[in-house]
Amino acid sequence: MTPLEATEALSACPTCGSADFGLVTGRGLDFFGECVRACGACGILFLSPRLSAPALASYYERDYSLGYRGREAPDAAQLAARERLARERAAALERVGALAPGRSVLELGCSAGSFLEECRRRGLEAWGVEPSRGFAEHARSRGLSVEVGQFPERSGPRPAYDLIALFHVLEHLPDPASTLRELRSRLRPGGRLALEVPDLERALGPRWSERYFHRPHLFDFSRETLTALLARNGLAVVHWEYPREPRARRHHLLLVAEPADGRHALPSPAVVHRLRFRLRAWIAVSRLSRPVYRLVTGRSG
Repeated sequence: MTPLEATEALSACPTCGSADFGLVTGRGLDFFGECVRACGACGILFLSPRLSAPALASYYERDYSLGYRGREAPDAAQLAARERLARERAAALERVGALAPGRSVLELGCSAGSFLEECRRRGLEAWGVEPSRGFAEHARSRGLSVEVGQFPERSGPRPAYDLIALFHVLEHLPDPASTLRELRSRLRPGGRLALEVPDLERALGPRWSERYFHRPHLFDFSRETLTALLARNGLAVVHWEYPREPRARRHHLLLVAEPADGRHALPSPAVVHRLRFRLRAWIAVSRLSRPVYRLVTGRSG
């Protein structure tokens, strides 16, 4: 299967169903015909064309780890970095009452299991799901309960959990709306959902280029558009923050949500207009500055 044969084009926004969407850019990291589109109704950015569902499943089982992580299983440096992130994430969730001894945790996209291990140290029962076989096997070697595959086909041993965590996972999923509805149904009374994603609006700065977009990210969210997406699918944001490690994670966003009535349908038109204006300005500056950058540095970036 060639990359071109493995792609599919979308006729509507996958999160709100609107056919009002326009091209942002066809330039990105590892693109092969993919293009970034902006929905005029909900403001969310999505890839179309993009990898089809069978191609995505195959890609994440092995190719993603090799191409993006550089290895089929983690090395010592990667583990040290992941364990540091796990401590920071666990501390942030503990501060807002989302982690407590005796509670149950399910992490989707748990990688090598560092966050699960941190939860276990804090007295929680922890399970994980990881599509990359090599990373899942490493997590299992640590004595962690991790299933290989994708949610919801793989979802741990319990029907519901006190906390479900997705750190840099939602932007990779082909249908985040249906996933969020399923996740809501898997939360126990009083349960929380923790999400960390790249924050599109924080990334719109002079040092960024169109290579911010890359093939594995099927969606790009801002705080407002993600909050609205959660609300449309029965989840209300109760806490948000920017992670504390500014150099490595300066454009990331951590949200904690809980089940709600889902009355708020879309972000305000002003939010969508502001985001689209900033995107246009960002892409224009990126294109104008590229020849100057090449001239000054002698590089081809």
